[in-house]
This record gives sequence, C-alpha cells and structure tokens, in this order.
Amino acid sequence: MYPKNVTLFRFSDAVSQDLKRLAEVAPEHALRELGPLEMATSGFVAPARGGELLCQVNGNPLLAIGKDSRLLPTAILNREADKKALKIEAEECRPLGGRERRRIRDEVRDTLLPTALVKHDRTYAWLDRVRGYACIDSGSRKSAEDLLKSVREALGSFPAVPLAPTNPVRLILTNWLAGTELPADFTLGDECELRDAATSTGPIWKGRRTPLDSEEVREHLRAGKHVAQLGLCFRGRIEFVIDEALVLRKIRFTELALGDLDSTSAQDAVSELDAQFALFQGEIGELLDALDTIFGLPRPTEGEVVDQAIRQRENGELPFAPGTAPDDLEGAKEDARRALRQSKHVSISLLQRVLRIGYNRAARVMEALEHEGFVSPADSSGRRHLTGATPAIH
Repeated sequence: MYPKNVTLFRFSDAVSQDLKRLAEVAPEHALRELGPLEMATSGFVAPARGGELLCQVNGNPLLAIGKDSRLLPTAILNREADKKALKIEAEECRPLGGRERRRIRDEVRDTLLPTALVKHDRTYAWLDRVRGYACIDSGSRKSAEDLLKSVREALGSFPAVPLAPTNPVRLILTNWLAGTELPADFTLGDECELRDAATSTGPIWKGRRTPLDSEEVREHLRAGKHVAQLGLCFRGRIEFVIDEALVLRKIRFTELALGDLDSTSAQDAVSELDAQFALFQGEIGELLDALDTIFGLPRPTEGEVVDQAIRQRENGELPFAPGTAPDDLEGAKEDARRALRQSKHVSISLLQRVLRIGYNRAARVMEALEHEGFVSPADSSGRRHLTGATPAIH
C-alpha cells in the first residue's frame, strides 16, 4: 500500500502528544456492522488484514477509516413506490394524497434497505507526530476532513488545520515553469495544468507527457496563464504533481526509492505494510521538510483556539445528527415515543421530521424502539404499528 494522493493538515506539538491515546480509544470507534435500516456507518478498520487498528512505525500511527453505505438508487425506490401506490389506487378506486404517497415510499425503503448491496470505502492516513502533519491518502478535501472528523470523535479533540503557506505558491510554481532555477533536489516532471490568471474558472491548458520547457508552454505563460498543477520529481525518488493548495497527486515512488524495500522479504501482510509504511513516511517526510523551506508552512502553536472554531462550525448540525450526540439515544427515544403516540402511523420519516434528525439516526431510534417492544417489526409491506408496550423504568 503506497499513497497515491496526499492532502495535508498541520497540528501543534501539544496535539502530537495527545495522539498517544489514539491506540487506546480507536477500538471504541471501530467500524460496526450496518443495521438493517441504516444507510451508512463509518469507523476505524485495520490498515492490514489481520493487523491492529493502528500500525505504528517510529511513533507515527498509520490508520484507516472505513465507510459502509447501502446502494439504493432513488430511481429504483421511486419506481417501486409508484408501483405500490398504483396498486392501492386500483384496489381502492381512489387517488392517493401526498401524505399517503410519502408513507408508502417510506415503507418501500424500509423493505428494500436490508437487502440492498453495501459499498465498502476505505481512506488511509498517517500522522507525523514529529513534524506535525496529518497526511491523508486522498485528493478530495471532503474525504480528508471526514477522516479528521473520525479521529476528532475518537480523541474528543483533534485541532488539525489546512496548510497556510507564507510564500505565494502559485507565483513560485509559475516561475519554476517559466525558467527560474528550481531548488536543490527538485526537477521538473512532464505534466502541468495552466489557468487564466484573471479568473480561477478561466480556460485550462493541460500538458501530459510533454516537455515542460517547450515553446507551446512558454506561449501560454506569455499569454498570462499561471500554473495550477505542476509535475515534479524529488531527489529522483518521488514523482508527483503538486497543485496550488499543496495537495500532492499522482505520487509514484521510483525504483531508486523502492530498491531497499525490494531487498527485504515480508513474511505476511502486516510485516509488508510495516515495511512499506516505514519507507513512504520517511520519503514523504523529507519532501515535506523541503516544501516547508520553500513555501513556509508554519506549525500551529495554539490548538484550543482552532478546536473551538472547529466545534462552532460542526455545531451547525441538528440535534441528534450522527456524530453530534452519540450517547443521547434515551433522550431521542423518549421524544420518539411521544411523537409516535400522537401520530396515526409509525415511520422513520416521521421521526426525521419531528425530531429533526438524519435518516441513520432515526433508523437507529426505530430499531431501539422495536427491540424494547414499543413498535412492531416491519411486516411484508414495510408497515409498523405501536404495540402498546411501555418500556420498563430502571
């Protein structure tokens, strides 16, 4: 396993010390099996099959976050709901109203979900505690932030922030392409992407497997385009493409870098991963040192201010939304009982509307109420009803 893309965040030395707890708390946040009515779930998984949840090399943890999600296309759900609605209209000789159609759609969804295919996604990352970098193997900012959120939920706090270079990245990359001498250890690759300097959404020119010192490239630069992505090689050991946000893409370790690894034989998947991790964290760590020297990537020193900003941003989620109140299931169940007693039917969508929670959370509440006997299991048509049972008070 070698990283193909790396999105970078920075954290302080104080946060680095707190990361020692991650191995202890990760098992409490491991990926669990999807409930029959859940759309998705996420948590820690072992980076290597049969290994621990965290792989540690030189005190730096390698981790993986898994996300399992059910595949239930909207088109299929709508088609099955329409078929059921048409059948009811034909049998009862009357048109169905909007509320009835929504109820039917909920029932069909509850019937289809348990048998829907499950998609398994994995995102890997390693945390360089000495340098203060969170390195996420993804070119997607959203995927990277989702992984950081999982780490934050496990630790209770993990104030990692995006890179804030003190030197102009776009200007430096453009000057390199225009002919300015590159820093020691760097050489140009064979790929670049140019954009109109007047607007970030302007015309794009992409060059792949092409000499970057060609007249065509110079003509685009004279026309005012700037570098959005640039292919580089570091010490002849790592080839990559870097963009304006300093995201590393299309990472490839050359034979020079892989030579030492090939000379050792791993006896199992865990040992092989340990060897690979030791290699790529060391190689990329030295690359990050060089990028810090060039662009200026200050390490944050005050984590609490950053952590507070992160909490304020995430508190925009509604009460009981996944990740905001994981332990308040009892409070949600009590509100759900009250809402269902007042309603004429039992459905997950009703809980979503009344409690203002997401579908996954509402499904878990419904499953809990079914387990304690307050609502019935779904019948063959997906319908439920109140059983009249009152849960015991402990």
